[in-house]
Amino acid sequence: MMKTIPGIKRHIPKRTCITCKRVMPKQQMNRLVRTTSGSVQFDPDGRLAGRGAYICTECLKEGIKAKRLEHTLKTSITENDIAQLAQSLAEMRQK
Repeated sequence: MMKTIPGIKRHIPKRTCITCKRVMPKQQMNRLVRTTSGSVQFDPDGRLAGRGAYICTECLKEGIKAKRLEHTLKTSITENDIAQLAQSLAEMRQK
């Protein structure tokens, strides 16, 4: 862990939601990744390889409905992917 020096602020990485275009700290956003196999999944640690996109929790359903997620990740999202994302989101909210 890094020690903080009084008077010096640490850089906080920011990301833009693909749906609402709000800029927020990276830690408050959800990262979705198109994996090499073509499926879409959550990346809670931000370390999975593949094309990624950041989205607010509130905007997830709207992003799928408006096909913003498909456009950004350059893939088509199947019903199976949507069901898996919904299940992952429910599990994340329970933690």
